Amino acid sequence: MTDKQIENGRSRAMIYSMLAQSLWWPTEPLCIAIEDGTFHRFLRSALADAPKRHRRTMVPEVDKFTLLPDAQPFFASLTIEYTKLFSLDLNCPHYEADYLAPDPNNSVHMIAAVANVYSIFGMHLAENTRERPDHIAVELDFMNFLSSKEVYARENCQEENVKLCRQAQAFFLKAHLLCWGNRFTQILRSATSFWFYQGIAGLLASFLEAEAKYLRVQTPAPLLSARSSVPMPNNGLVTITGLRQTHS
Repeated sequence: MTDKQIENGRSRAMIYSMLAQSLWWPTEPLCIAIEDGTFHRFLRSALADAPKRHRRTMVPEVDKFTLLPDAQPFFASLTIEYTKLFSLDLNCPHYEADYLAPDPNNSVHMIAAVANVYSIFGMHLAENTRERPDHIAVELDFMNFLSSKEVYARENCQEENVKLCRQAQAFFLKAHLLCWGNRFTQILRSATSFWFYQGIAGLLASFLEAEAKYLRVQTPAPLLSARSSVPMPNNGLVTITGLRQTHS
């Protein structure tokens, strides 16, 4: 396994994690990192080791991602905007089923299909999360998990697990994130004028485009319901959206 492949994997995992945290309920540590420039530095650091296509696609979006002054504390501003977009009037739906299965009778099956994919890879949402598995941040965090597992497998020369991780990433991107992620970013851009979410929408759209090409995913596919057990290495990954490993 080459050092470059490991660097690429770490970079992709970091970007998935940063996007997931950005689209989760605002936290004070995240807001501090954005205000003091740490978030921006981490993003540029991740892109420095990313595949060429990711750098070419995402750097212009990172250049636009600039902190703008606000009359009130940033944490308060971000919380208000998040609530406006995703909680009160749901100006920007942030669940997969809202896009692909808006009928309540069908949405249950869609949500179960996403949760089933997590369970195949030994993951589940913690009981105290109080969120659905098809939340945009949870799906991004799952891709962070798979990318991190790929890095672990490469570092330990587990070629079969590298292959499994790559297949899992391509499957989930094709069957889920690509089916609605781009539409989500379009609605987010039109629903907000707040600089942070405008920037995240641009970053997510460019990242999904780069990921589709990197993983050689051409077009979205219908949801599948695989049930086979796939062995995955355990590196104690810590996530922020409530995704947890089913078994230690």
